This record gives sequence, structure tokens and C-alpha cells, in this order.
Amino acid sequence: MPSRVDALKRAKDLVAALEAMEEYQVPQEWFSFHEETKDLISRRGRGREQLAYSVPEELALRERVALYCVENENPGAGNLVAAVLDSFLRSHGYPPPSKPTKS
Repeated sequence: MPSRVDALKRAKDLVAALEAMEEYQVPQEWFSFHEETKDLISRRGRGREQLAYSVPEELALRERVALYCVENENPGAGNLVAAVLDSFLRSHGYPPPSKPTKS
């Protein structure tokens, strides 16, 4: 049986998901980087993990990301992928997990 704490956390996560969806109602806005994400990826010394997925070679994603980085102030391929994927997921109602609150 779920506890009140579990139900409260789930409710907060659902509220955050709804707010994330509202934030990106204009189709072009889902592609803008969230302020928290921009801040997070700009900081040095952050923990990083590899994100490996197989994608169709025909999309030439590695080459296109590398070219974008060369032509646009080199945000770094990992930062670009993280920010774009984060924007997409936020726009579809999947924000990062809410930070636990101290009680």
C-alpha cells in the first residue's frame, strides 16, 4: 500500500509534468533550451554519464552535430544532445524528477 509520502511525491511530479507541458505550447518553444538546463550544462565539474542509443546511419547525426558545433560557438556535442533531448521530453510532459524537499 502506497504511503502518503509516495502519493505526495507522485502528485508533485504530475504537477511538474503539467507545468512543463504548458511551458512549451508554442511548437517552436519546445526547441528552446530550458533555463535550468542551460545553467546545468554550462557548469564544469558536473557528473556525466554516457547516453548510447543506436540511430539510423542515414541520419548522419554525429557528423551533423559536429558540424553544428563548429559553426555555432561549439556548445559541445554532449551539451547539445542533452539540451535538445531535455527540451523534447519537457515539451511532452516529462520534466526532470523533482528535487526532494526537506521536511
